[in-house]
Amino acid sequence: MHEHSLAKTLAAVIFEVIDKNKPKKPKKTTIVVGKASGVNKEFLEHSLKDHVFKGTICENIELEFKFEEPKIKCKECGYETTQAVTKCRCGGDNFDVISGKDTYVLEVEFS
Repeated sequence: MHEHSLAKTLAAVIFEVIDKNKPKKPKKTTIVVGKASGVNKEFLEHSLKDHVFKGTICENIELEFKFEEPKIKCKECGYETTQAVTKCRCGGDNFDVISGKDTYVLEVEFS
């Protein structure tokens, strides 16, 4: 399960932020999920709540998910778009995904 491994990586970041803000208690964390990442939000949430955070200081933390649209950039002319295209307006067909492919911790809030 890809999401379980990702949950452990995200949790490590969250725990690091918590360590730097002791003795405050974590209240909420916001996680950005790129729509081109292939990550299933429900599986990720389940992994965090029911496996990774269970029995930790984060057991009752509120999880907020934000979704990031993919953005591509033409390697020929540099044109950027969030639209799904097979050909660029310059005629090029070689693109890089420059955003919307990653999943990361945006913020951790404390009470």
